[in-house]
Amino acid sequence: MLPADYRLRHPRDFERIYKEGKTLRTALFRLKTRPNGLLQTRVGIVVPNKIIKSAVARNRTKRQIRNVFEELILSLQSGYDIVALAQPGISEASHAAIKQDLVSALSKIRLLQKTHE
Repeated sequence: MLPADYRLRHPRDFERIYKEGKTLRTALFRLKTRPNGLLQTRVGIVVPNKIIKSAVARNRTKRQIRNVFEELILSLQSGYDIVALAQPGISEASHAAIKQDLVSALSKIRLLQKTHE
């Protein structure tokens, strides 16, 4: 589980990122990013009912995404808020595909400090 300092928890934080953040679309995600002025990067994960109907499948997908962020959190550029919004097709994606998609996207927007395989 991501430590509390690295999680977005308040609705106002999500709203601020949705309104003011920059967006990057990938095959599996829509990433919204915004500088936060803090010493750490915080992550929020959203898997809409529209994308995955079953609560069990939705929560499993959130756990997979959270696990990838746990692996990457120390390699992320500090001082940003990131919201990962799942896109259609993510429920069929493997852990490796999710990780590859996130690493590629985070590298593209220069939020990943080190390279990952």
